[in-house]
Amino acid sequence: MDSAATSQTPETVLRAVNGFEQNSRANVHRGFYPLAEEADEAYERARAEVADYFGIPAEEAIFTHGATEGLNLAIQGWGFGSLKEGDLVLIDTACHHAAIVPWQMLAQRRKLELWYLAVDSERFLYEEEWKKALARKPKAVTLTYISNVTGLKRDVKRLAAQAHAAGAAVILDCAQAAGHERVCFPELGVDFAVISAHKMYGPFGIGLLWARAGMQERMEPLLGGGGMIERVTVEKTSYREARSSTRPERRI
Repeated sequence: MDSAATSQTPETVLRAVNGFEQNSRANVHRGFYPLAEEADEAYERARAEVADYFGIPAEEAIFTHGATEGLNLAIQGWGFGSLKEGDLVLIDTACHHAAIVPWQMLAQRRKLELWYLAVDSERFLYEEEWKKALARKPKAVTLTYISNVTGLKRDVKRLAAQAHAAGAAVILDCAQAAGHERVCFPELGVDFAVISAHKMYGPFGIGLLWARAGMQERMEPLLGGGGMIERVTVEKTSYREARSSTRPERRI
């Protein structure tokens, strides 16, 4: 039953991973020799296919190391520059740790107020508490879509619409949902959504963060280096725009 938390990997996935390691292994977006370009094409083809599956533009599909990194990018990356002392954040207590702990970390740095939404015996939100919390005009709401622990499924469209009406951004953990049903992120009406490959028949160590148009530009980087860099000197570093290509320009 633990496969509800981590799915088993089909042979087709194992063959694809092994085929890349044996035939196309190269550092993506770092070179112009044939093997590197083959790796680039495989990487961007995967991004396009994943983006199409979730109904989003390819440039809005951010590969991560998993749902935990995706949630930290959304919560701390966006929240650090967008929230201020005293702002209220609502957190679904059905969420996993990765959707709770980053808020606690950011709350210490930004002196935020956290409101943990209680759930009833069926793990649904209490409507009266939900309405009372929204009346406080929160700046952010974090929800889980489907729980692999209890099997609950949130009415995300309704909750997201109500949260937006109150002025809150909505962050959604879709990691448990993505392996069980086709999810179109924009149709859910949320601002951020995350998934993890190991819950939907893929390998460990990779996931996806979606940030709707306009949100990527408001996110602060959490990790420095690699493809995020536009220019580095001993005095300062400048970053690439959120949707710019990470492939270096060919210079002769």
